[in-house]
Amino acid sequence: MEHLVQFKVHLKDIVPLKVAEREYYKSFSNYLQKYEDFKLKRTNAVGELAHVTLISGPGNDHLK
Repeated sequence: MEHLVQFKVHLKDIVPLKVAEREYYKSFSNYLQKYEDFKLKRTNAVGELAHVTLISGPGNDHLK
């Protein structure tokens, strides 16, 4: 029982950090999506691999 109490105390410290970390990743993902969209508009899809998008585009929700 004592271990469970200690674990509960540690969870109170860990959970807010993980929530903040998740928000930082979401913010960074949004930044990358905007960067990629801007780059695509600016280059007008010139080049052999210009059609490849890692963050934005259809079907890439799993990367976010």
